[in-house]
Amino acid sequence: MNISLSSAPAQQVLPGRFRSGYERSLQKQRDSGAVARFWKKDPSVFKLDAGHQKVVKNRLGWQDAPARMQTDWASLETFARDVSHSGIEHGVLLGMGGSSLAPEVFAEIFGSRAGRPALHILDSTDPAFVRRIEQQCPLAKTLFVVASKSGGTIETLSQMEYFWALAKASLKTGAGRHFVAITDPKSALEETARKRKFRRVFLNSPDIGGRYSALSLFGLVPAALIGAPVSEILDSALVMRELCERKDLEENPGWTLGTLMAQAALAGANKLTFLATETLKPFVPWLEQLIAESTGKEGQGVVPVEAEEVLRLNAYGATRIFVALRLEGEEDPHVDDLIGQAQAREDAVVEISLPEKSRIGAEMMRWEVATSVAGLVLGINPYDEPNVSESKAVTTKILKTMTGAGQTAAPRARVSGQGLKLFADDANWELIKEEAVRQGRKAPKDLAAALGGFLGQVRSGDYIALLSYTDRIPQYEKSLARMRRRMTERLAVASLRGYGPRYLHSIGQLYKGGPNTGVFMILTADPSEKIPVPGKKYSFGELEMAQALGDLSALEGHERRVIRIHLGKNISAGLKQLEEIISGLQ
Repeated sequence: MNISLSSAPAQQVLPGRFRSGYERSLQKQRDSGAVARFWKKDPSVFKLDAGHQKVVKNRLGWQDAPARMQTDWASLETFARDVSHSGIEHGVLLGMGGSSLAPEVFAEIFGSRAGRPALHILDSTDPAFVRRIEQQCPLAKTLFVVASKSGGTIETLSQMEYFWALAKASLKTGAGRHFVAITDPKSALEETARKRKFRRVFLNSPDIGGRYSALSLFGLVPAALIGAPVSEILDSALVMRELCERKDLEENPGWTLGTLMAQAALAGANKLTFLATETLKPFVPWLEQLIAESTGKEGQGVVPVEAEEVLRLNAYGATRIFVALRLEGEEDPHVDDLIGQAQAREDAVVEISLPEKSRIGAEMMRWEVATSVAGLVLGINPYDEPNVSESKAVTTKILKTMTGAGQTAAPRARVSGQGLKLFADDANWELIKEEAVRQGRKAPKDLAAALGGFLGQVRSGDYIALLSYTDRIPQYEKSLARMRRRMTERLAVASLRGYGPRYLHSIGQLYKGGPNTGVFMILTADPSEKIPVPGKKYSFGELEMAQALGDLSALEGHERRVIRIHLGKNISAGLKQLEEIISGLQ
């Protein structure tokens, strides 16, 4: 290990008005010997029942991953050099959730070293997104990295089959040289990869869960491919692990951070709002998945707020806890100003400063520990995801009705106009009508009235999430950002956004299993074109729509406040119309 303890990223934890509960919780953990038990992988530190303990025992491999990978990183570097020397100019990561978010962090923070491939992340079933990757990456110069822990992820397998069919047609018997797989031993993906003679099959340790896999093969194979400083990343992670083993809890960065996150949430301040300087902004979506999927269950949860525009403090409610992530040398006066205001108001504040980019490994370890500790304090199992499968199950049923002989009739829109259609189940439509009456209106007959009735249900402590089943491009992102700002300013609640189906493997667990304080707007659109999924009766567009409707149904099943707005064929025009309606609401 070539990095000293003194060079670890600095952290300051300011509990504000939560100090008394925070200190009591630290004392309770000190008395129970929680730190030693945690690092000895004692599952009883989290739960006492056998079912949960079995899950925990099989999910703590992340604690040792940096040490294991330190012995392997040189072989990863050799693999990456061989790939580059064979003429590969593009790497395409086919994966979802934990399999894609860590590679995305490394790609966006470090970029590609000279002579190494550019890394593209495909974590979508949107046909425009799939086609864009196809057009950007010539098959003969592209390596496809198929990443799935289970080996059965529907999005990843659909993407793999599509590009495999193209490669077989173009590259013939050489197609396998343009694919590698990262998966658990004995998965269906391993079997397929060996049968098709993939260039390499990387088998990850099976005791590491997806969202905790950043410092394992799932994160580090793509990192090595682009020439990221893997050795330094691992060294910094090991330094942070050593700090997080300290039994003096006030000097333990993971323990203080996780305890504050949980205690603030228990006291009603569960909106963990990230304020990152420019280089570190790509790190926050990884944090969103880690925290939300780990804590959002049993009616509890920490709600990570990512990419929200920095506003004055009076635009925020009292349910926030603020985290400032800074890279030394980068300044953001808006962040500094807001943090100062939050401290003056006695809000909980955490400030973290990285001396250089390669310390991102330390941050991954810090937050993996902190998130685990938050689960411990909340009394939940941070390593399971009990609600993730719900949307998947409904999606499968919907796909059968879309493509089978017994197709069901499409639901009718409640209101429509200006190229948009609004859908809601009976329960949500009744709530919208009741709110419209309360506002002195009759039953809503247009989109503005219906949206006014829907957003009128938002209360202090809630959050709003815009969930867009579209391509992920800057034009759409800017429109969603403007809508988020308008709703945050008008309603003084946190605003989130996600792209489907990506968010289903991330914050989607919290939406269904966490506290019932979310207000959801699912945005769908007509597919840009029909791209069949090889070997299936459905296209990518049909799969994407089934996933949107599947999650809508799952949210409805948990009695969430949710509507679907269909943008039509012209997504840009549809978003513009929706933006105008939201901006005009009083």
